Amino acid sequence: MAQLGIGEGITRLFCDGSIAVLLRLLPRWVIWPAPGSIEYEQMRSGVEQGSGLPECVGFLDETDIMLQHSRSYHGETYFNRKKQYGLNIQAICDSNTRFTLISGGYPASVGDATLYSSTSSIKQCYNPLFRGDTCSKYPIVR
Repeated sequence: MAQLGIGEGITRLFCDGSIAVLLRLLPRWVIWPAPGSIEYEQMRSGVEQGSGLPECVGFLDETDIMLQHSRSYHGETYFNRKKQYGLNIQAICDSNTRFTLISGGYPASVGDATLYSSTSSIKQCYNPLFRGDTCSKYPIVR
């Protein structure tokens, strides 16, 4: 950033502040509706109408966010199969391509199944107190 006349400290403060604002706004824009709610039923019917997939409430994908350098603590765990450092994230979107769930923070070397099984919205499907109508149809395969 020196070529722009901006110091590293100011750049770091700006980035940290921007990330903090985005994290505060995230719950307003990325919402996983409660099973049985009107929003949940709208998601499910929208996916079924658009794709023909019954009982489906969204589309899941996982990707790596690349890091320029490794982390200093256990840096090797951030090294993925593509020989790059990164973080593993997963997202679910509805039939309108609107994000309804974003989960992440694991090193890129962690497999997709681990990230999937650790997501709180997925965990509630396996909670005996949760009576969602679709969760039992999609068990985690190990």
